[in-house]
Amino acid sequence: MEAVTAIYDGRVFIPEGTVRLEKNRRVTLSFNGEPAQPTPFRLTAAQKAEQDKRDIEIINRTAQWHNAEAMDTLEYQKDIF
Repeated sequence: MEAVTAIYDGRVFIPEGTVRLEKNRRVTLSFNGEPAQPTPFRLTAAQKAEQDKRDIEIINRTAQWHNAEAMDTLEYQKDIF
């Protein structure tokens, strides 16, 4: 039987590593009683680079719309003051 270390966040168990199970597989959990210290979620450098690339693509794709919204807001404020 393979052991998987996980942290319970109050709702779900979050594995600390890769789990190779098919989706919706029933598992049995046992507990060792050690309280876990929360570990911050960190991306690897490659994951961060991929996320940054996707974010830039989204920003570039929607920039014209956001700029128009900003100009509309500024025009509205100009009339008020």
